[in-house]
Amino acid sequence: MKKFNALFCMLAFLLLVLTGAAFAVVAGHVNPDADIDTSQEFTYNITSADVKTEPASLDVTVESNSVPVTVTDPDNLMLPEETTNKVIIWTDIKVTLGSYTPGTPIIFHLANYKGTQNSNLYAMLKAKTTTTIGSMNYTEGMYYLHNATVSGDVLSFTVDNPEVFFSSNDVVIATAKTVSSGGGGGGGCNAGFAGLLLLAALPLIYLKKK
Repeated sequence: MKKFNALFCMLAFLLLVLTGAAFAVVAGHVNPDADIDTSQEFTYNITSADVKTEPASLDVTVESNSVPVTVTDPDNLMLPEETTNKVIIWTDIKVTLGSYTPGTPIIFHLANYKGTQNSNLYAMLKAKTTTTIGSMNYTEGMYYLHNATVSGDVLSFTVDNPEVFFSSNDVVIATAKTVSSGGGGGGGCNAGFAGLLLLAALPLIYLKKK
């Protein structure tokens, strides 16, 4: 019986880990009270020669651009967490794809990037259509965040479903994070995760009683 209980505990812990990993993938949340900061905006001096993509055969043109007004409205942003309340917009470029394969992810590598921020960094793209692809529900006019990184002067990000955003679109580079106001918890997702911890701990409580 003790061996069975130990196995049950291990299975419960594994379920907790797998469930936690699933929660890490979110479609996004709207926070109408989020602060959108454009005071640090800079011009990204980029040309098509600065762009590499995977697949490499894509016909891509890029140009510097000013930040669109629509991205400064928090009601238009699908943020990574319910608690995300601070968005700093750094720059914007216009990207046009002459050809691509719907459903095939595109990895962008953009050279000559002058920004140094690498934490909580995203490429924000506005959906051109309302559609559902796999587990993702896209709404026309909403901006969706794609994880971005900076290595040296190369900015990289992946767009999983290019047909939702192209053939031509603004790519807004921004950081998005939760800024504490001096207390409180981590939001609904953390509360749910705490519940799972309690659920996983129940077999341990049972063992102790035995």
